[in-house]
Amino acid sequence: MIKVLHIIGSAHFGGIEKLVYDLSKAQHKKAVDVGILILKKEGEFLDRFLKTGIPCYFSNINSGFDFSFVKYRKIYKILKEYDIVNIHSFNPILSLVLWFSKTKIVYTVHSVRGFGRVKKRFESLKLTFQKIFLNRIVDFITFNSNYSKSYWSDTLKNTPNKVIYNGIDFSSANYSNDKVKLDLESNFVIGTSCRFIKWKRVDKLINAFKKCQEKIPNTKLLLVGDGPERASLVKLVQDLGIEEHVIFTGYQDDVRAYQNSMDVCVFPSTTETFGLVAIETLFLGKPTIVFQDGGGITEIINGVNKKDVVSNENELVQRLSYYFDNNVSITRVVDKRINYAKEFDIENMAEGFNLVYSQLLMNTKKQVNL
Repeated sequence: MIKVLHIIGSAHFGGIEKLVYDLSKAQHKKAVDVGILILKKEGEFLDRFLKTGIPCYFSNINSGFDFSFVKYRKIYKILKEYDIVNIHSFNPILSLVLWFSKTKIVYTVHSVRGFGRVKKRFESLKLTFQKIFLNRIVDFITFNSNYSKSYWSDTLKNTPNKVIYNGIDFSSANYSNDKVKLDLESNFVIGTSCRFIKWKRVDKLINAFKKCQEKIPNTKLLLVGDGPERASLVKLVQDLGIEEHVIFTGYQDDVRAYQNSMDVCVFPSTTETFGLVAIETLFLGKPTIVFQDGGGITEIINGVNKKDVVSNENELVQRLSYYFDNNVSITRVVDKRINYAKEFDIENMAEGFNLVYSQLLMNTKKQVNL
């Protein structure tokens, strides 16, 4: 049995944390001996991780430049218990500990540095260390999309790598419909669900919705989520005079129920490395519209309907109007969207990683060829 240790920074609510949670459970079902090292013992997902029955370890690493010898000695002892370490974020000091441990290392790339991303202190220095880590220490690199791979292609030299798309645990999908609950039954509902931060560009959707009102009667905009940009988005809605037509739900645990109340879902973000939320809404059979510069999320939608990739707000308005005028286009291809989404099942992701792990244990770094 392969022993695999996943390493994440914290258990805060986020795409990486949710993905590792689902992936670890799927691998556990496949008879992989999985462990999870969480560098900082905090976050909304903490209880979920602990309830999986999968061994969880904590080190209380405060930053990428935490020099506590005691903490890293503890991590070193944990690493020696596993055949493979699958790391999901970069930590300069931890990378040296990984190197000394001689454990096989799989590094999963979840990020690109794009529009609206916060540049942290020592970012340039950290990037320099990361390049060395990827090219000299890591045994194999996985990318969650061709987009993220292309972003890092100039950085890589000879390290074996492969695109393994992110997956979703569809077994927990919720098909309930909240239109009645929200009094939206007679409306055409346009919506999104995300964390309200700059690079999600929810303002583009709000501006497009304002234009839609001139063409589409009985339209509502459902904004599911919360975040630092919420106040400015509320003000934008007020400035546009559309408060009566826009619903801010705040953070919701049961996001899929709200997604299912939407007639059309829109994700106007930029530089997404993947975009699991698009898979979620496609699995619910919903038309899902994204922007041309969306990154990995654009890659997803191009695979199911290229017409749902727009370049600007005016094109978004046109596409929304199309779906309002042609309701048959929403219902006619529901099965196509659902079947396409199923290709991204978490079980398929787990099988892809398990293949990488097996090959690494059978071959030296130069012999790996997937």
